[in-house]
Amino acid sequence: MKSRKPSISKLEAGRLAPSTSNLLKYAAGFSVIAFVSIGVLSAVAILILAALTYSVIYYLKLSNISVKIGRKPRKIPLGEGDNLVFNINSKLEVYVIVIRDDGRKEASLISGPATITAPLLADHAGVHSSTFTVIIMDKWGFAKRVAGHYYVNYFVMPLTSATLKTFREGIFSRKDIIRFIGEVEITLSSLESESSPFKAEMIGAQRAKEALQKEAAQGVESPALKLAIKFLKSVEAQMKLQTSLQRSLRRSRIGEYIGARDYAPGDALRNIHWKKTISRGSIVIKEYSSLDSISKPSRALRLYPIIIADLFAVSHIELDRILFTLLGVLAAALKKSPSTELALIIIVGEKALSVKGRSIDILYHFYRALEKSMPKIIYPYKASVKPADLRQIEYMIKSKKKPTPHSIILTANKKFASKLIRTLIQNNLTPPKPYTAVYSEALSFRYTLLRRELEEIGYTFIQPKTIITRQLPGKTVKKVETQ
Repeated sequence: MKSRKPSISKLEAGRLAPSTSNLLKYAAGFSVIAFVSIGVLSAVAILILAALTYSVIYYLKLSNISVKIGRKPRKIPLGEGDNLVFNINSKLEVYVIVIRDDGRKEASLISGPATITAPLLADHAGVHSSTFTVIIMDKWGFAKRVAGHYYVNYFVMPLTSATLKTFREGIFSRKDIIRFIGEVEITLSSLESESSPFKAEMIGAQRAKEALQKEAAQGVESPALKLAIKFLKSVEAQMKLQTSLQRSLRRSRIGEYIGARDYAPGDALRNIHWKKTISRGSIVIKEYSSLDSISKPSRALRLYPIIIADLFAVSHIELDRILFTLLGVLAAALKKSPSTELALIIIVGEKALSVKGRSIDILYHFYRALEKSMPKIIYPYKASVKPADLRQIEYMIKSKKKPTPHSIILTANKKFASKLIRTLIQNNLTPPKPYTAVYSEALSFRYTLLRRELEEIGYTFIQPKTIITRQLPGKTVKKVETQ
């Protein structure tokens, strides 16, 4: 049986119904009246005796009610929350009040077997601990007793961390995965200066990394900047490894040893496997892989939707969800084919970092950038924003009388849109092409305006949720009154 909401509009832990202490206070008042009229004294005595009798009876009955923890989650997604579940069995109709250590109260009126839920906080990542006090009170308020104190430990895990763990145990679990990772094309463009609309400003992982490191040295701090630098470091390290591997193979003029076979006319004598030749009594040749065996797979013929990612966030919870969504989009591209050609545009302050390459290459470097030191920045504020409406933007653009604040916002965001379009053209990402965008709700106006501008010149917008299926743990909140 599920718990029912109490019919009382406002519940308090200590005043759900007339308590025994209140009845005694009323009896004391009646005893004062007894000095005026002796006939009231007998009524007062009966009232006091009845109150005490019922208090003892109900207190003993309450002691027979069992309260047990039915479900205690060990891990909870950041920002999603979960519930601690209590299984309560009562033959009486009683009030059950669950008080969390921060003062939050949940009250329910139950009868028979019932399930009570109490929400667990998930406002920051890491280990959480909470204490819940369960109080049981009879329906009429004659008796109340504490059923128990319950101490709960649980771990709040960012959605991004759970996704990275899946990648680590699945896609990137192979030790030789590094051999299959190829090069990516890096371009860093400014969204401030008016440079040539036909050529990217900076090419190469090393130069792009140095430019971003200069900004970091000047005190510019943002999760996007840190993540972009780590991404470029991973790309640079991979390029050095590939160069070293190619040189090693050229020096040896052979590839990796893959086995042995019988001699065939034309085989080089230097490849004779002497140990096996002696044991078998016939000539055995060592066989090596060719240099082509580590070449990159052929690229997909059709370009995957352009991915625009703005990692600005107003809270660590929102940042986690942005990264989680971006990883989901990249994983969807990988699922289609490891050779799917991607174009990822990461907005880093006033710069746009453009990355073009195969889905396996881009996802690998993004995974490496997040794996060891995922951004854990807690912003000291929480913006209150509403999603932008496309019709509202159309009205503001066409209206001749624009409010000054709106005009300033509109002009700044139109300038951003035009510069980002210039960046797309610089990187040969010309329309018609599909694209998707991952961003904070705080930037809803900017990217709704960008969507309008891109659609006007032939780009097609695709929602991230249509590319991936986002499945998060659902909430299991029962019918519970909250104070």
